[in-house]
Amino acid sequence: MKKVALMFSANLSNPTGSSAIIRNFVESKAIFRKNEIDLSIYAPDLENQEEKITVQKESDKGFYKKSAKIISNYGVNHAIGAVIRLYVPYLRSTIVKDYIAKNTKDDVVFFHELFTCYQYLKKRNNNNAKVVLVLHNDGDTFKMLRIAYKTLEKSFFYKYLLRIEKYVLENIDKLGYSADYPCRNFIDLHPEFDKNKIFYVYNGLSIDPLKKTLANNNSGIYEICCVGTVMERKGQRFIVEALRKMAANSTVPNVHFSIIGGGPLKNELEILSEQYGISKYITFCGSTSKVNKYLENSDLFILPSITEGFPIAILEAMRLGLPIVSTNVAGIPEMIKDDHTGLIIEPSVEGVFGFLSNFEKYDWKKMGANSHELFLEKFTTEKMMESYSTVLKSV
Repeated sequence: MKKVALMFSANLSNPTGSSAIIRNFVESKAIFRKNEIDLSIYAPDLENQEEKITVQKESDKGFYKKSAKIISNYGVNHAIGAVIRLYVPYLRSTIVKDYIAKNTKDDVVFFHELFTCYQYLKKRNNNNAKVVLVLHNDGDTFKMLRIAYKTLEKSFFYKYLLRIEKYVLENIDKLGYSADYPCRNFIDLHPEFDKNKIFYVYNGLSIDPLKKTLANNNSGIYEICCVGTVMERKGQRFIVEALRKMAANSTVPNVHFSIIGGGPLKNELEILSEQYGISKYITFCGSTSKVNKYLENSDLFILPSITEGFPIAILEAMRLGLPIVSTNVAGIPEMIKDDHTGLIIEPSVEGVFGFLSNFEKYDWKKMGANSHELFLEKFTTEKMMESYSTVLKSV
């Protein structure tokens, strides 16, 4: 039986894609045991290895949450704010320290984010356990951060980040991604890295709940759901600007967008929607722990992101039988069969505008059924964990 320790510095109860991925591991111990892997998971809010994690609603309340929001907004244009927002949460975590203090003799130590892996590598002393790191991006480690924090790349701290990346890459035994494209992109950016150390495993979700048909569409208005932090990277601005462009010509189809999630752009985009006179076509619903309720009442799902890894939000929509409209970035084209389970568009105003301009020509119900079939074929938790079992046993 191979002993594997998975370390994660964030709370598993967070309503984020990364926490959702690790919750999958908590709920899949039996699959690993079947494959002769003894998996232990270390996270701040996980006390009992067999406990069920309840997802918490994202909130702006509390001193830390309010401070993080202020610092994050400041960090958009000031590097020191980005430094505090990015690195301090990992410095606050004691996961690595607590794990090392236990002196557990594991065969593999498993990570899903860079900074916790870096902390472990620097502190592990003479521990000979193999180290496996999975990064959930497009193969360009800090691209998402460069988009979110405009001054970061020109700062001294960015050079420090690059040194962290270099140290980790030189000391890990396996590097994984959640799709094929990020692997290829990483190799293009790091041709010196040993290609034999790279792998990918598609993210997955449990099969339940299932939904095989679209929402009851009695009003004639198609409900389109978008789930994700409201920020530049996720592309919600493209939806607002595309609706403005269509409304100016009175060509908006019978659609309504529900934007699920909080974030730095939420208030700005709400105000713009009012100013543009398009608020009847779009509602900003804020954060919720009940995303499935919105998905179940939707006809389509859209995620017009500029960059991604392998979005869990898309898998949640596929699981419920929704056709997917998303962009040709990172692993997303591996999640969609264009014109069969949904549409692949450019991450731009023109991309969303083109989709809406041709809205009536597509059989969305058929696409939704195809989307659900593709989910069952490739993106279930069982398939994900079987693949990870193979990787972990091979290290």
